[in-house]
Parts: sequence; C-alpha cells; structure tokens
Amino acid sequence: MEKNLIIYICKETLTILAWRISYPPQFAVKPTYHPMERFRPLLFTYAYNILGAAMEAEDVVQDVFEKFLTLDTNTIQNEKAYLIRMVINQAINRKKQLNRSLLHYPNDWLPEPVITNMDTERLEDEHILSYSMMLLLEQLEPGPRAVFLLKESFGYSHKAISQTLDISQETSRQQLSRAKKKLRNTTSPQVIEPNREGVEAYLKAIKNADAKALEELLLEDISLTSDGGGKVPAGTKLVQGTHRVVAMLQGLFRKFYQEINLLPTTVNHSPAILYLTPAGEVTNCQVFVFENRKIARIFFIRNPEKLLFLQKRLHQLSQKS
Repeated sequence: MEKNLIIYICKETLTILAWRISYPPQFAVKPTYHPMERFRPLLFTYAYNILGAAMEAEDVVQDVFEKFLTLDTNTIQNEKAYLIRMVINQAINRKKQLNRSLLHYPNDWLPEPVITNMDTERLEDEHILSYSMMLLLEQLEPGPRAVFLLKESFGYSHKAISQTLDISQETSRQQLSRAKKKLRNTTSPQVIEPNREGVEAYLKAIKNADAKALEELLLEDISLTSDGGGKVPAGTKLVQGTHRVVAMLQGLFRKFYQEINLLPTTVNHSPAILYLTPAGEVTNCQVFVFENRKIARIFFIRNPEKLLFLQKRLHQLSQKS
C-alpha cells in the first residue's frame, strides 16, 4: 500500500514540475495549480465508470494531463471536450489491458468502491454509477460499455458519441442496442435503497452476536461475494442462503474484527461499512444492496490495492474537517 502511494505522490510531483516549466511562475496564481485542474473530478468520473478501478482512473487522467501539456493548445477550440475525448479513449484501451490481466485473477473481481457521501462539493459524484450497475457493466466489452455510459449516464447524442469515440453514428446505435440487450439478459441491478436504519440494525446485530436478528435483516436468497485479490484471506466462492451467510458473517467478525472500528458510509451511492484499524487503515469495505428493506447482496472488498483510493479520500476529508 505504501509503495503505491509513493508512486502516486511521485507522479503528482513530476506533473507539477512539468506545469511550472510550461507555465512560468509569473503567470501562475498558485504554484501547484493548473487551469486544467478544474476538469480533474469530471474526467475521473468518465475514466472510473469505464474502468471500475479508481486508482487506474486517476492514472489515466494524470497521463492525459501530461500528454495534453505537450500539445499545441492554440489549435484546440474546446479544451474540456478535447480532454474528455482523450480520457475516454485512453480508459477504453486501459480497460482492455485490465480485462486481459483478469484472466488469472484468483477471486471474483469486484469494482473498486468510491465514497459518494462525504464531500458535497463534488457534483461530479452524481455521475458515479451504483455498485450494482458497475458490476453489471462488467458483462460488456470496453467499447460498447463506453457507448452505453455516454448515452445512458451522460446523455450524449449518437452524433456526439461518434465524434468522441471516432465511430459512425450507426455503429454507436448498434453497440448501444446490443449492450442493452445483453444487460437485459442478465440480473437487473437492484434499485438503490439508502437504508441507514438497515445498516444500523446490521451493526447492532453483528456486534451483539445476535444470529436471529441478523437473519431477519437478510433476504432468504442473499448472496455474499468476497474479493481479496489473492493478497489477503477472502472467500473464493459465492456464499448463498441466510444460514450460510449468517454463519460466515458472525465467524469473520468474531475472528478478525473485534478490535476494528466500523464506519457506516456510502460508496457508489450504496450503503456500506468501512473497517478501520485503530491506526485508521482501511482493511475492508462492505457494500450492501437492499431490496424491499432487506439485505439482498453483500460484497466484501478486501484487496489492499482496491482500498488505496478509499484510504486517500478519507485522509483528504479528514484534513478538510
């Protein structure tokens, strides 16, 4: 985790140095600020929705910024649109690489979670997809996924999509139609229920080792999926059914999480709990999907690399408060 953070900080430092060379200090309002920075949150949203990987999305945006600094911007009429196009196409290429690497992934691959409730200034978070939708979109290839996102999430016309992805409008329509058909043939994502009371009831039941109360919170066909990435212990198979899920939840809490702080939050507009060590390190993110006021699905994201972004965001938010 420390190694990845060091790499991130080094990339940030190199970019700042590049900006200072390109834009002399006498023209800079702040030495670490560049006009393109105002687009960073929005660009991250595009990249993240395509990739399902937050740290990778940050890298894509950073790489695009660095490349943009080498261009002759006098020929670019709309910097924002140009940057969005660059980010989307680079994210598609990065997603193709990521998909190839996942062929040998040791567990079920789950998207990296992103906090969406602690910073009201980030209006771009409204476009962050729900956790269920992020999982559903893994059924699509990167190209059709981008078409679906641009049309359904960002409201692009087929003309705008064709210009952004350098495809014909007819190809855009065909890819959207195929994507919708494929998604209809899979399990539909549950409607988001921001059930704070349900999460509080869950915390009370799990802390009190109250199996009966816990069972009453779960749907009969509940499922639990874990992603440790082969780096930390995690279940390798889907766990289904009330009794099996309750047994696993109670066993995990009793064995690993007695001294852990549990922080209710919202990730990808879905209710969640962050598991924090006394030192404040995130060791697990538990995402809930509610259906008819009961827990229908639970996801444990334990892969340390997928918790880096959450850790960084918590640190940023703590500095603001």
